[in-house]
Amino acid sequence: MLTLLLLAWLACSMLGCVESSTTRSTDRSLAPSAPDPMSEGVAARPLTPDTAQPTPTRDRSAWGSGAATPSLLVASHGAPRMGAPGRRPRAPSGETYFLGQPESAVLRALATEPVAHAVKGSGGRSLAFKLTLADGTVGYFKPSQTFSASRWWSEVVSHYLDRALGLGRVPPTVSRRLPWAPLAQLAAGDRRLGEVLVEDDGTVRGALIGWVEGGLDPLLLGPGWERWIRIEGPLAHTPYQRPRAWARGNAGDDAGVDDGRGEHDDPELPPAQAPDRPDRPAELSDMIAFDYLTANVDRWGGGFTNVRYRRPANDRRLIFLDNSAGFPPGLGHVPVMEARLEALQRFRRS
Repeated sequence: MLTLLLLAWLACSMLGCVESSTTRSTDRSLAPSAPDPMSEGVAARPLTPDTAQPTPTRDRSAWGSGAATPSLLVASHGAPRMGAPGRRPRAPSGETYFLGQPESAVLRALATEPVAHAVKGSGGRSLAFKLTLADGTVGYFKPSQTFSASRWWSEVVSHYLDRALGLGRVPPTVSRRLPWAPLAQLAAGDRRLGEVLVEDDGTVRGALIGWVEGGLDPLLLGPGWERWIRIEGPLAHTPYQRPRAWARGNAGDDAGVDDGRGEHDDPELPPAQAPDRPDRPAELSDMIAFDYLTANVDRWGGGFTNVRYRRPANDRRLIFLDNSAGFPPGLGHVPVMEARLEALQRFRRS
């Protein structure tokens, strides 16, 4: 636990993981609703690559004004060689990157742009909202709530840790404080409303995560994929599955365990052959090691829903999405996390 806290502190110290005044929105209501391009079938405004433009001066009372925010994602790059992580371009001091692209303008927009439109998120155990900001930037807001596997601050710290390690696979993420009443109206009747932790001033803190344009698909790994990240051969009982199922299998109880195969809910899923990308084993190795540092036990469980790659088909890079189960309070020894790290035998060259 002490090691994890020191790593998190180091990442935050290096990259300024502090809720600044720019992230504490004082807006008391959301802007009048505009058609959501994601739900109305209209193409969202394309976000262009970062051109290091200065932050525009703007009238904060004008909800829809201002320049467009540079994109989170641009054209795909060639896969890095197997033995080394992707090379980052030179850039001004303090710049950080998502998938090799500068993200400072995106982070500014996520932290400061007013909310123009919001819809309740679909899917997932925790309550969340898809927000379209005044300049067209889209993000996913995870408010503070009591559900034990939804810690908004874990999303923020995971982003900073990812950047400190030079991975660039966690989407741009900021802490944000928003008025709760307009969001609560969007979730009227939702049983999870009572789990949201609202501040005395009527606001709610949370993580605002940059939307990954183009969509994400689960990486369906066939039985035996673990040999890609191992030297000693296949595993008799994989730890890359739900913790309870793994524990039952270790205890000799096969009830609810996929015959040691982990997440393979589809019995027709064929055995794993060669990786679909030359660097896929390296990506999976990075992700497993990263999850060990954040103590995120929730990566593996349920049809690879949290092991996702980015579209389009010619990209398919892994995105380390949904990190809200990391950094659990009072963390002690977590056997399944130790087993996942122990099963990992191949790493990138440093």
